[in-house]
Amino acid sequence: MGKIEDLEKLQHLKETGALTEEEFEKEKKSILNGNSNNITNQETKLQENKKITKEQGKVIIHSYEEVYIGNPDVKVYIGDNLITSLAKGQTYEYPITETTKITFKSSIRTTSVTVKPNITTEIRL
Repeated sequence: MGKIEDLEKLQHLKETGALTEEEFEKEKKSILNGNSNNITNQETKLQENKKITKEQGKVIIHSYEEVYIGNPDVKVYIGDNLITSLAKGQTYEYPITETTKITFKSSIRTTSVTVKPNITTEIRL
């Protein structure tokens, strides 16, 4: 493979996020100096990143639209970690890479739901 083809592949890897700017510059110098052995390794890295992205799903949480006394915020937890707090009419997206239990807490009540990876799950509170 020639230098032009290697540089084009390298540019593609950078544009798809498989390489950082620093990695891109390092590899570009290597190609221009006649060493293009790492291109195959970077292509493998890109394929692994695509697999991870493909397996990742997300949850889209829509807060309530109704009027409640005091319009309480809803706190959203994964495990013991607070990931967001939603007020009336807000929406929040969160990536899901494994089966995950999400808990919603407000001053009125608490409830939980389990979401699975590989799909988009929409929840309306």
